[in-house]
Amino acid sequence: MNLDDLLILPEFAGVDEETLARKLRAAEELVIAYTHNSFRDESGTVRFPAAVQEGVIKLLSYDLKFGDKTGIQSETIGRHSVSYAPDSVDRVFGYPVSLLGFLKPYRKARF
Repeated sequence: MNLDDLLILPEFAGVDEETLARKLRAAEELVIAYTHNSFRDESGTVRFPAAVQEGVIKLLSYDLKFGDKTGIQSETIGRHSVSYAPDSVDRVFGYPVSLLGFLKPYRKARF
């Protein structure tokens, strides 16, 4: 994916370019590790399908919105109460399993 393409999207307005580049690299590595698929074309260049690119954008948006609240199950404002979810409940790599569903068609068997 291209960082310049992300910077023009409204959900990333005001995000530091260096931070977004770091998060993009991490998300791309996560996709490759989770799917066991290198997404390399004949020339050896990594090329993600459009569906994977859209999914990565959703992952990055989620990370920017809720990244600091990972593990919180509920939060009450009056008398401030926070309940934490048990570790790894419906989460993969820190993301909800539902956000990674777009990768299912791209997963390869690992032997």
